[in-house]
Amino acid sequence: MAVNLSKGSGNGTQPPEPAEPPRQQPRKVRLSKDKPTAAVPAQAGQIRVNLRWDDSGSPVDLDLSCFWALANGKIGCVQALGDKFTVPPHSQNPLIRLDEDKKSGGGDGENLFIDMSRAHHIRRILVYAHISDGVPNFAAAHAVATVYQEDAAPIVVELKGPSYRASVCTVALMVGDEAGGLTVRHEVRYFQSAKQMSDHYGWGLSFRPGQKFHG
Repeated sequence: MAVNLSKGSGNGTQPPEPAEPPRQQPRKVRLSKDKPTAAVPAQAGQIRVNLRWDDSGSPVDLDLSCFWALANGKIGCVQALGDKFTVPPHSQNPLIRLDEDKKSGGGDGENLFIDMSRAHHIRRILVYAHISDGVPNFAAAHAVATVYQEDAAPIVVELKGPSYRASVCTVALMVGDEAGGLTVRHEVRYFQSAKQMSDHYGWGLSFRPGQKFHG
């Protein structure tokens, strides 16, 4: 009598291949004064900086914004105020892009995109939140910023310990490296104005009154 040497249930059929285990979401990296930095390695796609806040108790409109400085010496800002949504301005292929200006912190919040395939052009980026409408009260907003990157843990910064009646709060300072990556450093410093913040970080920007443009 022939002997069946194949593995299986005894009838010669092969068992089904085991299903791949569900892909686990990477755990979050929370930055703080005790753990102030995290690395975003060089990569081909985009990273997304997301800002969400709670406006259910005290209506407040936060704007996600950033100062930027490039390797070629150019400096500027990305913000809803003054319709400055991209770097370069009004570009169809921007290095840095703010998606839209939202009046509420719910849903997807506000998002800032950075093209990591061209991160070698970046010297530094200062991400910050600005109270554009409502009582200047970061304590009531419970704002949280998260840096999302592909196949890596999200980097979280909570805007804690607010200064009374401050209208601007820095979130993180991103510094470019020679390999095309970014080092993300926890900041969370509170200021009365963007000019005060620019002076503190030595950005060298000048300011004049502006307004938002809504379509």
